[in-house]
Formats: sequence, structure tokens, C-alpha cells
Amino acid sequence: MTALAIKEQTSELPDQSSLHDEPGVQRLFTGCETEVLNFLGRRPAHSAYLSGLIHANGLESPLNRGDFYAYRDGKNRIKGVALIGHAVTFEVTSNRAARALGLVSSKHFNSILVRGESKRLRAFWAPYGDLRRVANKKCREHLLELKVPFATEDLDCCLRPATADELDQVVAMNLDLIAAERGTDQLPLDRAGFEDRLLQRIKSEQVWVWVSEGKVIFKAEIITRTPEVIYLEGVFVDQDARGKGNGIRSMRQLGRSLLKDTKSICLFVNESNVAALGLYAKAGYQTLGQYETIYLKSNPA
Repeated sequence: MTALAIKEQTSELPDQSSLHDEPGVQRLFTGCETEVLNFLGRRPAHSAYLSGLIHANGLESPLNRGDFYAYRDGKNRIKGVALIGHAVTFEVTSNRAARALGLVSSKHFNSILVRGESKRLRAFWAPYGDLRRVANKKCREHLLELKVPFATEDLDCCLRPATADELDQVVAMNLDLIAAERGTDQLPLDRAGFEDRLLQRIKSEQVWVWVSEGKVIFKAEIITRTPEVIYLEGVFVDQDARGKGNGIRSMRQLGRSLLKDTKSICLFVNESNVAALGLYAKAGYQTLGQYETIYLKSNPA
């Protein structure tokens, strides 16, 4: 490792001395990308968000909206990676690694959520309980993956990258999604920053839409992409367009388009959203894992 890669831990955590409780945890810096990506590459779909950010931005970038940490075993091998910031997510090989990273994460008070694989989340969350931190809301989710595109073309589906002219409609759809998933008290406070991130995503052709008579009736967003996997969020079908097969046709067409440049597509869906689970199944998606998201009592941004 380079000297830069093993710099002394420094971050916005309030009490850095307590990090010595878990000597296997270290902040990751520029120079560790290959090692970290090799670890995350064991399970590309499970770690799509983390690896996608590193591919796009490196380990140190404000675009990551957080800091990367690793847990190492006694032989200095990475056994867990976490992104701790606006949102917290992690990939680990053991409960010990999960708890060690959770201890660091629990001292970060600006996060809006924690997401992790169900079988590891209890260990990761334990230090939060020790600090009497409380969940605002919890939900169980399925990690779904598509590897083989649906064969039949949907000729009447006019899916395309969104344009800046459609920003207002995309913003409104995203706000509806946030309110439904997290609650109205978790709507973004930094509205300008929220809209700017969506605009940059549109300019990068990461937002796909189906527009009918000037109205966006379907949208989906590419959050991260690598040669191995594309991670989607923000799938939304307009209320008036539901129940007509528009969502299924759109997801099938999107799969055919995106799988030309990557090996798989993945996304999360709430297990209580039976309609969405049925839609993705008809579009060819299969369940890959079980996850949970804990929404925290903090100020969103």
C-alpha cells in the first residue's frame, strides 16, 4: 500500500479516538482502488452501488457523498467495505466485519439511512443501539437481477434518455417516491442540490423515460454502471399509466438497451410492493438476495 493509502484516519466523526476500539477498521484513500474493487468484485450485483461509485469517482470524491472504510483481518486482507455518509451501505464477509464497520458508522450523525444484507444488518446495527440511536422506519427489500434480456421487442415502447426539458417532471416523480418510501418528513431540504444532481444525471443520459403527449409516463435512473453491472433506482410509472402494461414494456426495453454494455442489471424493491415484484418478474428479473433498509432520524439533504 502507498503512504497515501494508509494515511491516519481523519473524518467528520466526532470522537476519532474511539475508532481504536476496532483496530481492523481504516479509512480508505486514493491508491487502494484496485484492492477494494477486487474485494467487491466477488459479488458484483451485491456491491454494484459501491463499486460503481469507485469506478466513476475513485475513493475520495465529494460525489460519493461520504467516506469509504475497510475492515481488515489479522493478515491485512479486506473482509468488509462500507460507504459512510449521506447514506450508509456495506459489503462484508462476516458479522465481525459488519459490527466493526457499524461501530464507525454509528458515530456519523448525518446519515439518512443504513442498507445492508439481512443476515449482516443486525451485527452492523448493534453499535447504533449501544448509542441509543433510533430507527425512523425499517423495510425489507429484495435485490433483483437481470442477466438475459427479454427477447421480444416492444415496438410501441418509446423509451429514450431524458432531456433537460423533462427535469421538472423527473423531480416531481422522485419526490413522490421519497415520500412513499421514507415519509414526507424525509423530503430533501437542499432542493437546489437535489435538482442539480438530477439534472447532471439527465445530462449524462442516466435517466430513461417514456414520454406520451408531453407527459413522462415512465422513468428509471442509472445510479452506477460498470462493465459488470448497472444499478438502477427511481423506477416510476405515472399513476394514470398504471395497469396498462407500460411498466413491464418499459423495463423489458430498458433491459435490452442496457445489457448491450454490461453483464447484468440490478435494483432493490420493497418486499411489500407486490405489484412491483410482479412487474419485475414479468420483465425477467430474479431474486438474488434479501436486504433491509433502516431510515434514520436525521435531517435529510
